[in-house]
Amino acid sequence: MFVIAAAFCAAASFPVNAQDKTAPDVLVLVDGERLVGKLQSAGGGNLVFRSNLAGEVTVKLSDVQELKSEGKFVVFAKGAEVHSAADAQKLPTGSISVADKKLEVKPETGQSQSMPVDTVGKVMNAGAVAAAQKPASLFTNWHGMTNIGMAMQAATTDQRSINTGGFFSKDYPGPGWLSTRDRTTIDFFAMAMYIHKRFDDPARVFLYQANFVQEHYFEGKKTFLFAGASFEHNSTQGLELLQAYGGGVGYKFSEGGKHGDFEVRGGLGYMHQSFKYSPLDHNLIGSRFGQAYTKTFANGIVFSEQAGIRPAWNYSKAFFAGGNMSLTIPVTHHIGFTATETESFVNNPPPYRRKNSFQSTVGINIRFR
Repeated sequence: MFVIAAAFCAAASFPVNAQDKTAPDVLVLVDGERLVGKLQSAGGGNLVFRSNLAGEVTVKLSDVQELKSEGKFVVFAKGAEVHSAADAQKLPTGSISVADKKLEVKPETGQSQSMPVDTVGKVMNAGAVAAAQKPASLFTNWHGMTNIGMAMQAATTDQRSINTGGFFSKDYPGPGWLSTRDRTTIDFFAMAMYIHKRFDDPARVFLYQANFVQEHYFEGKKTFLFAGASFEHNSTQGLELLQAYGGGVGYKFSEGGKHGDFEVRGGLGYMHQSFKYSPLDHNLIGSRFGQAYTKTFANGIVFSEQAGIRPAWNYSKAFFAGGNMSLTIPVTHHIGFTATETESFVNNPPPYRRKNSFQSTVGINIRFR
Protein backbone atom coordinates (compact mmCIF):
# COMPACT_ATOMS: atom_id res chain seq x y z
CA MET A 1 0.00 0.00 0.00
CA PHE A 2 2.80 2.33 0.64
CA VAL A 3 4.99 2.96 -2.32
CA ILE A 4 8.07 4.67 -2.22
CA ALA A 5 10.50 5.36 -4.77
CA ALA A 6 13.83 3.74 -3.32
CA ALA A 7 16.59 1.46 -4.69
CA PHE A 8 19.69 -0.41 -3.48
CA CYS A 9 22.71 -0.33 -5.84
CA ALA A 10 25.51 -2.81 -5.32
CA ALA A 11 27.91 -0.56 -7.21
CA ALA A 12 27.69 2.09 -4.49
CA SER A 13 28.97 -0.21 -1.78
CA PHE A 14 31.33 -2.50 -3.66
CA PRO A 15 34.90 -1.97 -2.44
CA VAL A 16 37.51 -0.77 -4.85
CA ASN A 17 40.32 -2.71 -3.22
CA ALA A 18 41.05 -4.32 -6.54
CA GLN A 19 42.27 -0.93 -7.74
CA ASP A 20 44.31 -0.05 -4.66
CA LYS A 21 47.33 -1.99 -5.89
CA THR A 22 47.44 -0.05 -9.13
CA ALA A 23 49.00 3.35 -9.68
CA PRO A 24 46.87 6.34 -8.61
CA ASP A 25 44.45 7.75 -11.17
CA VAL A 26 45.03 11.29 -12.41
CA LEU A 27 42.18 13.67 -13.20
CA VAL A 28 42.80 17.04 -14.90
CA LEU A 29 39.93 19.51 -15.27
CA VAL A 30 39.51 22.13 -18.00
CA ASP A 31 40.51 24.90 -15.54
CA GLY A 32 43.84 23.17 -14.98
CA GLU A 33 43.05 21.70 -11.55
CA ARG A 34 44.77 18.35 -11.06
CA LEU A 35 43.52 15.61 -8.71
CA VAL A 36 45.23 12.36 -7.77
CA GLY A 37 43.26 9.45 -6.35
CA LYS A 38 40.83 6.81 -7.58
CA LEU A 39 37.99 6.96 -10.08
CA GLN A 40 34.79 5.67 -8.47
CA SER A 41 32.11 5.80 -11.16
CA ALA A 42 30.35 7.99 -13.70
CA GLY A 43 26.73 8.46 -14.66
CA GLY A 44 24.13 11.08 -15.50
CA GLY A 45 26.78 13.27 -17.10
CA ASN A 46 28.85 13.38 -13.88
CA LEU A 47 32.03 11.69 -12.73
CA VAL A 48 32.77 10.67 -9.12
CA PHE A 49 36.44 10.77 -8.11
CA ARG A 50 37.98 10.09 -4.69
CA SER A 51 40.91 12.48 -4.29
CA ASN A 52 43.74 11.65 -1.90
CA LEU A 53 43.52 15.19 -0.49
CA ALA A 54 40.00 16.51 -1.17
CA GLY A 55 38.01 13.31 -0.57
CA GLU A 56 35.14 12.36 -2.84
CA VAL A 57 34.30 14.98 -5.46
CA THR A 58 31.76 15.05 -8.29
CA VAL A 59 32.49 16.86 -11.54
CA LYS A 60 30.78 17.07 -14.91
CA LEU A 61 32.17 14.79 -17.58
CA SER A 62 32.21 17.77 -19.92
CA ASP A 63 34.62 19.54 -17.52
CA VAL A 64 37.20 16.74 -17.72
CA GLN A 65 40.22 17.62 -19.81
CA GLU A 66 42.14 14.43 -19.13
CA LEU A 67 41.70 11.26 -17.07
CA LYS A 68 43.81 8.14 -16.79
CA SER A 69 42.80 5.14 -14.71
CA GLU A 70 44.36 1.68 -14.59
CA GLY A 71 41.33 0.26 -12.75
CA LYS A 72 38.97 -2.12 -14.50
CA PHE A 73 35.63 -0.56 -15.42
CA VAL A 74 32.54 -1.39 -17.45
CA VAL A 75 31.18 1.35 -19.71
CA PHE A 76 27.47 1.62 -20.53
CA ALA A 77 26.43 3.72 -23.52
CA LYS A 78 23.35 5.92 -23.09
CA GLY A 79 20.18 3.90 -23.62
CA ALA A 80 21.99 0.56 -23.33
CA GLU A 81 19.66 -2.17 -22.03
CA VAL A 82 21.23 -4.96 -20.00
CA HIS A 83 18.88 -7.88 -19.37
CA SER A 84 21.30 -10.65 -18.46
CA ALA A 85 24.88 -11.52 -17.57
CA ALA A 86 25.48 -12.31 -21.25
CA ASP A 87 24.51 -8.72 -22.16
CA ALA A 88 26.85 -7.32 -19.49
CA GLN A 89 29.77 -9.34 -20.85
CA LYS A 90 29.37 -7.62 -24.23
CA LEU A 91 29.90 -4.14 -22.77
CA PRO A 92 33.31 -2.44 -23.17
CA THR A 93 35.46 -3.42 -20.16
CA GLY A 94 38.97 -2.40 -19.17
CA SER A 95 41.06 0.55 -18.06
CA ILE A 96 39.80 3.92 -19.24
CA SER A 97 41.10 7.32 -20.22
CA VAL A 98 39.47 10.59 -21.21
CA ALA A 99 40.92 13.20 -23.57
CA ASP A 100 39.55 15.58 -26.20
CA LYS A 101 35.96 14.93 -25.03
CA LYS A 102 36.32 11.23 -25.80
CA LEU A 103 36.40 8.22 -23.49
CA GLU A 104 38.63 5.30 -24.45
CA VAL A 105 38.30 1.79 -23.01
CA LYS A 106 41.37 -0.44 -23.22
CA PRO A 107 40.58 -4.13 -22.55
CA GLU A 108 43.18 -6.62 -21.34
CA THR A 109 43.11 -8.20 -24.79
CA GLY A 110 41.84 -6.88 -28.10
CA GLN A 111 41.43 -3.41 -29.53
CA SER A 112 40.55 -0.26 -27.62
CA GLN A 113 37.11 1.32 -28.06
CA SER A 114 36.47 5.06 -28.11
CA MET A 115 33.24 7.06 -27.71
CA PRO A 116 32.29 10.74 -27.19
CA VAL A 117 31.77 11.52 -23.49
CA ASP A 118 28.24 12.82 -24.17
CA THR A 119 27.23 9.31 -25.30
CA VAL A 120 28.41 7.68 -22.06
CA GLY A 121 25.59 6.49 -19.83
CA LYS A 122 27.45 4.90 -16.90
CA VAL A 123 30.95 3.88 -15.87
CA MET A 124 31.01 1.23 -13.14
CA ASN A 125 33.59 -0.81 -11.31
CA ALA A 126 33.90 -4.17 -13.07
CA GLY A 127 33.92 -6.02 -9.76
CA ALA A 128 30.59 -4.45 -8.77
CA VAL A 129 29.06 -5.44 -12.11
CA ALA A 130 30.20 -9.03 -11.69
CA ALA A 131 28.96 -9.21 -8.08
CA ALA A 132 25.52 -7.91 -9.05
CA GLN A 133 25.00 -10.81 -11.44
CA LYS A 134 25.46 -13.46 -8.76
CA PRO A 135 22.33 -15.02 -7.19
CA ALA A 136 21.19 -13.00 -4.20
CA SER A 137 20.42 -14.55 -0.83
CA LEU A 138 16.98 -14.37 0.75
CA PHE A 139 17.96 -11.46 2.98
CA THR A 140 19.75 -9.17 0.51
CA ASN A 141 18.56 -6.43 -1.88
CA TRP A 142 15.54 -5.50 0.28
CA HIS A 143 14.47 -1.89 0.51
CA GLY A 144 11.36 -0.14 1.77
CA MET A 145 9.86 1.84 4.61
CA THR A 146 7.72 1.58 7.73
CA ASN A 147 5.69 4.26 9.48
CA ILE A 148 3.76 4.92 12.67
CA GLY A 149 1.23 7.55 13.78
CA MET A 150 -0.74 8.20 16.97
CA ALA A 151 -3.61 10.44 18.12
CA MET A 152 -5.23 11.14 21.50
CA GLN A 153 -8.25 13.13 22.64
CA ALA A 154 -9.53 13.68 26.20
CA ALA A 155 -12.95 15.37 26.49
CA THR A 156 -16.58 14.33 26.77
CA THR A 157 -15.53 11.69 24.29
CA ASP A 158 -12.16 10.09 24.92
CA GLN A 159 -10.38 8.74 21.86
CA ARG A 160 -7.03 7.10 21.28
CA SER A 161 -5.68 5.63 18.07
CA ILE A 162 -2.48 4.20 16.66
CA ASN A 163 -1.69 3.22 13.09
CA THR A 164 1.28 1.60 11.45
CA GLY A 165 2.19 0.34 8.00
CA GLY A 166 5.06 -0.64 5.81
CA PHE A 167 6.22 -1.56 2.34
CA PHE A 168 9.19 -3.77 1.49
CA SER A 169 10.45 -4.80 -1.93
CA LYS A 170 13.22 -7.08 -3.18
CA ASP A 171 14.40 -7.00 -6.81
CA TYR A 172 16.55 -9.54 -8.57
CA PRO A 173 18.96 -8.56 -9.94
CA GLY A 174 19.32 -5.79 -7.39
CA PRO A 175 20.92 -2.74 -9.10
CA GLY A 176 18.81 -0.50 -11.30
CA TRP A 177 21.12 -0.76 -14.32
CA LEU A 178 20.31 -4.47 -14.75
CA SER A 179 16.75 -5.19 -15.86
CA THR A 180 14.62 -6.66 -13.10
CA ARG A 181 13.57 -10.27 -13.66
CA ASP A 182 11.86 -11.03 -10.35
CA ARG A 183 10.33 -8.79 -7.70
CA THR A 184 8.89 -9.65 -4.29
CA THR A 185 6.76 -7.11 -2.40
CA ILE A 186 5.25 -7.21 1.07
CA ASP A 187 3.04 -4.44 2.45
CA PHE A 188 0.79 -4.06 5.48
CA PHE A 189 -1.39 -1.54 7.28
CA ALA A 190 -3.01 -1.73 10.72
CA MET A 191 -5.04 0.67 12.86
CA ALA A 192 -6.48 0.34 16.36
CA MET A 193 -8.88 2.85 17.92
CA TYR A 194 -10.50 3.16 21.34
CA ILE A 195 -13.54 5.46 21.72
CA HIS A 196 -15.31 6.13 25.02
CA LYS A 197 -18.18 8.58 25.23
CA ARG A 198 -19.32 9.46 28.75
CA PHE A 199 -22.24 7.30 29.99
CA ASP A 200 -21.82 4.92 27.01
CA ASP A 201 -19.95 1.67 26.69
CA PRO A 202 -16.50 2.02 25.11
CA ALA A 203 -16.05 1.04 21.46
CA ARG A 204 -12.99 -0.54 19.94
CA VAL A 205 -12.12 -0.53 16.26
CA PHE A 206 -9.43 -2.66 14.70
CA LEU A 207 -8.50 -3.24 11.08
CA TYR A 208 -5.53 -4.54 9.15
CA GLN A 209 -4.54 -5.35 5.59
CA ALA A 210 -1.54 -7.34 4.37
CA ASN A 211 -0.39 -8.28 0.88
CA PHE A 212 2.31 -10.52 -0.57
CA VAL A 213 3.07 -10.43 -4.31
CA GLN A 214 5.67 -12.21 -6.46
CA GLU A 215 6.29 -10.85 -9.97
CA HIS A 216 8.28 -12.26 -12.88
CA TYR A 217 9.25 -10.01 -15.80
CA PHE A 218 9.90 -11.26 -19.31
CA GLU A 219 13.34 -10.34 -20.64
CA GLY A 220 13.26 -7.01 -22.43
CA LYS A 221 9.47 -6.73 -22.11
CA LYS A 222 7.05 -4.65 -20.07
CA THR A 223 4.76 -7.62 -19.51
CA PHE A 224 4.96 -9.56 -16.26
CA LEU A 225 3.28 -12.44 -14.45
CA PHE A 226 2.21 -12.13 -10.83
CA ALA A 227 0.90 -14.31 -8.03
CA GLY A 228 0.05 -13.34 -4.50
CA ALA A 229 -2.07 -13.47 -1.38
CA SER A 230 -3.86 -10.80 0.63
CA PHE A 231 -5.60 -10.70 4.00
CA GLU A 232 -7.98 -8.14 5.49
CA HIS A 233 -9.86 -7.65 8.75
CA ASN A 234 -12.22 -4.71 9.37
CA SER A 235 -14.35 -4.63 12.51
CA THR A 236 -16.34 -1.60 11.29
CA GLN A 237 -17.73 -3.72 8.42
CA GLY A 238 -18.13 -6.90 10.46
CA LEU A 239 -15.45 -8.55 8.32
CA GLU A 240 -13.54 -11.07 10.40
CA LEU A 241 -11.18 -12.14 7.64
CA LEU A 242 -10.97 -11.87 3.89
CA GLN A 243 -8.45 -14.23 2.33
CA ALA A 244 -7.60 -13.86 -1.36
CA TYR A 245 -5.19 -15.94 -3.45
CA GLY A 246 -4.57 -15.66 -7.16
CA GLY A 247 -2.45 -14.47 -10.04
CA GLY A 248 -2.47 -13.11 -13.52
CA VAL A 249 -0.66 -10.87 -15.98
CA GLY A 250 0.30 -7.20 -15.86
CA TYR A 251 1.74 -4.54 -18.13
CA LYS A 252 3.92 -1.50 -17.37
CA PHE A 253 3.03 1.48 -19.53
CA SER A 254 5.82 3.63 -18.08
CA GLU A 255 8.64 3.16 -15.61
CA GLY A 256 10.43 6.07 -13.97
CA GLY A 257 11.28 9.34 -15.66
CA LYS A 258 8.95 12.32 -15.94
CA HIS A 259 5.90 10.13 -16.47
CA GLY A 260 6.40 8.06 -13.33
CA ASP A 261 5.54 4.37 -12.96
CA PHE A 262 2.14 3.24 -14.24
CA GLU A 263 0.94 -0.34 -14.54
CA VAL A 264 -2.27 -2.33 -14.90
CA ARG A 265 -2.93 -5.96 -14.04
CA GLY A 266 -5.69 -8.52 -14.28
CA GLY A 267 -6.16 -12.13 -13.28
CA LEU A 268 -8.15 -14.82 -11.52
CA GLY A 269 -8.35 -15.86 -7.89
CA TYR A 270 -10.03 -17.56 -4.96
CA MET A 271 -11.50 -15.62 -2.02
CA HIS A 272 -12.94 -16.68 1.30
CA GLN A 273 -14.87 -14.08 3.27
CA SER A 274 -15.65 -14.67 6.93
CA PHE A 275 -18.01 -12.36 8.86
CA LYS A 276 -19.03 -12.23 12.52
CA TYR A 277 -22.36 -13.66 11.38
CA SER A 278 -21.23 -16.98 9.88
CA PRO A 279 -24.23 -17.57 7.50
CA LEU A 280 -22.80 -14.71 5.42
CA ASP A 281 -19.50 -16.53 4.86
CA HIS A 282 -18.70 -17.45 1.26
CA ASN A 283 -16.09 -19.24 -0.82
CA LEU A 284 -15.69 -17.25 -4.02
CA ILE A 285 -14.04 -17.61 -7.42
CA GLY A 286 -13.64 -14.49 -9.49
CA SER A 287 -11.56 -11.94 -11.34
CA ARG A 288 -9.20 -9.27 -10.10
CA PHE A 289 -8.29 -6.02 -11.82
CA GLY A 290 -6.02 -3.25 -10.60
CA GLN A 291 -3.74 -0.36 -11.44
CA ALA A 292 -0.93 1.47 -9.68
CA TYR A 293 0.87 4.77 -10.24
CA THR A 294 3.96 6.22 -8.57
CA LYS A 295 5.63 9.56 -9.26
CA THR A 296 8.84 10.90 -7.71
CA PHE A 297 9.18 14.68 -7.63
CA ALA A 298 12.04 17.01 -6.74
CA ASN A 299 13.71 16.58 -3.34
CA GLY A 300 12.58 12.96 -3.13
CA ILE A 301 8.86 13.67 -2.62
CA VAL A 302 6.85 10.60 -3.69
CA PHE A 303 3.16 10.37 -4.61
CA SER A 304 1.59 6.96 -5.12
CA GLU A 305 -1.87 5.56 -5.65
CA GLN A 306 -3.39 2.19 -6.42
CA ALA A 307 -6.90 0.82 -6.82
CA GLY A 308 -8.52 -2.50 -7.61
CA ILE A 309 -11.72 -4.50 -7.76
CA ARG A 310 -12.48 -8.21 -7.22
CA PRO A 311 -15.87 -9.33 -8.59
CA ALA A 312 -17.01 -12.91 -7.82
CA TRP A 313 -18.39 -15.24 -10.50
CA ASN A 314 -20.31 -17.67 -8.31
CA TYR A 315 -22.04 -15.02 -6.16
CA SER A 316 -22.64 -11.75 -7.98
CA LYS A 317 -23.49 -9.76 -4.85
CA ALA A 318 -20.03 -10.39 -3.41
CA PHE A 319 -17.40 -8.10 -4.77
CA PHE A 320 -14.68 -6.07 -3.15
CA ALA A 321 -12.98 -2.85 -4.17
CA GLY A 322 -10.47 -0.51 -2.64
CA GLY A 323 -7.69 1.93 -3.15
CA ASN A 324 -5.24 4.21 -1.43
CA MET A 325 -3.18 7.33 -2.01
CA SER A 326 -0.07 8.40 -0.15
CA LEU A 327 2.31 11.34 -0.16
CA THR A 328 5.77 10.88 1.34
CA ILE A 329 8.00 13.86 2.10
CA PRO A 330 11.58 13.09 3.20
CA VAL A 331 12.96 15.06 6.13
CA THR A 332 16.34 13.33 6.45
CA HIS A 333 17.99 10.50 4.52
CA HIS A 334 16.03 7.83 6.43
CA ILE A 335 13.16 9.71 8.11
CA GLY A 336 10.16 11.37 6.48
CA PHE A 337 6.52 12.34 6.77
CA THR A 338 3.69 10.29 5.21
CA ALA A 339 -0.01 11.11 4.70
CA THR A 340 -2.26 8.28 3.50
CA GLU A 341 -5.92 7.95 2.47
CA THR A 342 -7.38 4.43 2.28
CA GLU A 343 -10.84 3.32 1.07
CA SER A 344 -12.25 -0.21 1.11
CA PHE A 345 -15.65 -1.43 -0.12
CA VAL A 346 -17.54 -4.63 0.69
CA ASN A 347 -20.76 -4.99 -1.29
CA ASN A 348 -22.38 -7.58 1.01
CA PRO A 349 -21.62 -6.60 4.63
CA PRO A 350 -23.70 -7.86 7.58
CA PRO A 351 -26.95 -5.99 8.36
CA TYR A 352 -26.60 -2.46 9.74
CA ARG A 353 -23.02 -2.19 8.53
CA ARG A 354 -21.82 0.33 5.97
CA LYS A 355 -20.41 -0.97 2.72
CA ASN A 356 -17.45 1.38 2.62
CA SER A 357 -14.71 2.18 5.11
CA PHE A 358 -12.43 5.22 4.88
CA GLN A 359 -9.25 5.96 6.82
CA SER A 360 -7.01 9.01 6.77
CA THR A 361 -3.67 8.77 8.57
CA VAL A 362 -0.51 10.80 8.99
CA GLY A 363 2.72 9.71 10.59
CA ILE A 364 6.49 9.47 10.55
CA ASN A 365 8.18 6.93 8.27
CA ILE A 366 11.58 5.28 8.42
CA ARG A 367 13.21 4.06 5.21
CA PHE A 368 15.44 1.03 4.89
CA ARG A 369 17.91 0.34 2.09
